Amino acid sequence: MGKVLSVNPAVFKKRNESTTLSDDQGALLKLVGSLNEWGISPNLWVDIMDGISPIEINTPRQSLTTKLTPDQRERLCLIASYDNALKALFVQEQHRREWIHNKHKSLDGYSPLDVMTCGSLLAMYELNSYLQGLFRS
Repeated sequence: MGKVLSVNPAVFKKRNESTTLSDDQGALLKLVGSLNEWGISPNLWVDIMDGISPIEINTPRQSLTTKLTPDQRERLCLIASYDNALKALFVQEQHRREWIHNKHKSLDGYSPLDVMTCGSLLAMYELNSYLQGLFRS
């Protein structure tokens, strides 16, 4: 890629066009597992997933009738990445939950939950980079 773009637009478009409604429904089921494990209440799910209702998230096979947007799909991928890194960092579920809810100096005094619910996909990418750095160190 060039110096400006970190994503190849043609690859991004092809990847998103090849995803099916069934793929999105399955990914939402996994998302619910992570959010429940982290103790995140359903009323915050809409903020994290940018417009998908709690009903669609909680019962995707019955309620989700259209494919997710590329932005929503990226959010799902980021949550899955957080989940993988947290499971590698913390064996106990309680420690993962605490990490998500506690304020962190390195996040300017915000919690990862604050970052996930602020609405910014860029902030979610930055949180992922931070978490991956912790995992690699």
